[in-house]
Amino acid sequence: MTAYSLLEFVHVAAATVWVGGVITLTVVTRRIARVHGGPAAQALTREQPFFGQRLLMPAALTTLVSGLALVGSVGGRPPLWVLWGLAGVFCSIGIGRLVRRTARELGRLAASGADEARLQGLRRRIVVLGGVNIALLLSTVWAMVAKPVL
Repeated sequence: MTAYSLLEFVHVAAATVWVGGVITLTVVTRRIARVHGGPAAQALTREQPFFGQRLLMPAALTTLVSGLALVGSVGGRPPLWVLWGLAGVFCSIGIGRLVRRTARELGRLAASGADEARLQGLRRRIVVLGGVNIALLLSTVWAMVAKPVL
């Protein structure tokens, strides 16, 4: 195995963890908010920051750093699909920050006994942001596989 193929493996593995984690967390959040609500949703809200900070963010950063190293090892001007991937990484990290901020607000309001309608609205926002993030990340995966050019 060459250094390049090892780096490529790290890149693909990190992207798999990241994309799969975002999809899983979004689906679980939607399911718990819709079916269970209340205490179950509050427990999930408390755990989301841990999941994001300990799994999703490291996977995103590993994907970014390994991708940059792969591009740097080939040299030259990066093609469209690489730029697409970079844009996807940075946009997804931005969406993750919005989700984290919303989850903090949700946790704070849930602890203070806010009405369920307000809490449901924040849960819905997290699910919508998650859906946008999933679409973005899947488009990035597509770009990495299809390698479109202008």
